[in-house]
Amino acid sequence: MDFKNIRKYLFGSLIAVSAFGLVACGDDSSSGSEPPEENEIGSSASVSLGADVSLKVITEPSSRYSNMHKTITFSGAYQADISADTTVFEVGSIMFSAASYDIAIGEVGADGNYVSLGDLTTHNENPFPHTMVDLGGKEGSGALNIVVDPADPRFNESGCGQYTLIVKLTAQYDNTETRESTILVPFERPEEYCKADEPESSAGVETPTEPPLSICVIEGVSTDAFPGIKLSTCEKVALADIATADVVFTQSKGIISFSSPIGFTFARIDEERSYSVGYWPEVNNNNGKGDGNAYPDDFQAMNETLTEYNDLQEGYVIFAANAPTGERYIFGAESGRTFKELNNNDFSFNIKVYGPAK
Repeated sequence: MDFKNIRKYLFGSLIAVSAFGLVACGDDSSSGSEPPEENEIGSSASVSLGADVSLKVITEPSSRYSNMHKTITFSGAYQADISADTTVFEVGSIMFSAASYDIAIGEVGADGNYVSLGDLTTHNENPFPHTMVDLGGKEGSGALNIVVDPADPRFNESGCGQYTLIVKLTAQYDNTETRESTILVPFERPEEYCKADEPESSAGVETPTEPPLSICVIEGVSTDAFPGIKLSTCEKVALADIATADVVFTQSKGIISFSSPIGFTFARIDEERSYSVGYWPEVNNNNGKGDGNAYPDDFQAMNETLTEYNDLQEGYVIFAANAPTGERYIFGAESGRTFKELNNNDFSFNIKVYGPAK
């Protein structure tokens, strides 16, 4: 199922609230607002939609439903925008200090009122403070990695259709003045979660219609001595024979790129709809087959044709490699920890390859 970017809203801005009791002598770590109490399911609630000091949108907010992972994920990165503030603050003095979460049934009204479903999210419990917040970031400072499970039974009373993720951010200026900001991201609970349950007898392991892929790991690839790989034979290729390689890796300023001297083209595997480095189908068995193998339909490629790609280390992306003769291979770093920096700006790493059934 193709994921769906839905209508996006950003309301909010850092609204001044009372700082009484937030500034104490001695330990600054005691400053900060208490997290709000969690709303009860079906209760009336409200958020402030004022605009005193706004959030600067680094990445537009959106939501995605992953048919493979059966989850709803969110994206959107923000910094505080002080350009509209009458008081001048240095950017480095603005720190997000806390976050709380709620789900609204339907949309949040223009007056900020809504019906609460409570906090149905899972998210990173990263220690604050941070200068930036990323709703979808998985690792790093400010990464919240917010996920909603549409199968959560707490959705059942309100059914399928539109909901709104509400993220309330608290920010502090120089550990003295506390303000709040609200981010709203609409999302949909898919209709499939409101269909009548199928009889238990119909459930079971999916019968594969294609033979499983072959799997191998090419060890000791390097950007200096062995910069190439042969996908069909699962071998690394020395620099002297580089013209015969299917894929060639190079590096510049620590960034590893790859291309093909013999005409392979590439496409990224959509990690929201299939798998990624360290999250392999033969291990996780989320394809429904449950037999410890990987199959061609486990890997959903993006609609793109690339002749080269910069930054192999970026995220946890894996790639489809399409041969001029029609064969299709899947490859990527064996793990996020496989990269080793050697002498003279040389990098060594292992490549995992999925190929046609032998």
